[in-house]
Amino acid sequence: MYGSVESLKAMTGVSKKTFNLDTEEAVDSLLSNWLGQITAEIDARLGKSVPAGDPRLAGVTAVAERRTAMLVGYILQNRSNRVVEPGEYSTRILSATQVVEGLTEELIPYMDDSGDGKRIKYGVFLGTDEYVEPGGSP
Repeated sequence: MYGSVESLKAMTGVSKKTFNLDTEEAVDSLLSNWLGQITAEIDARLGKSVPAGDPRLAGVTAVAERRTAMLVGYILQNRSNRVVEPGEYSTRILSATQVVEGLTEELIPYMDDSGDGKRIKYGVFLGTDEYVEPGGSP
């Protein structure tokens, strides 16, 4: 799991009172579960876990903690605000999917297809370039 419950508490300021829970251990368990969910989303996009000692680990951990803090924010907002009020002109229903929107793009600097720590290189075809069939000549 990337990140720590302690960091999330510092980032979000949540406590047992925030969620009306009996103990701080219950809060820790809740945050750990959410951090694990975001870690799974990250690993799915990277194709594997980033191991200890990998130079990308600090960056991936920062992404995980930011995204989990964002999830905590959405959950708190959803709990404290009514989603629909009679007579409202427009209604916005909160969706936790916004927490993972753009996650792939945020992880691009940490993607590695070979396991050697090098970033993936993408080929780009520009319309101004002359197209050449693979194995052919211009």
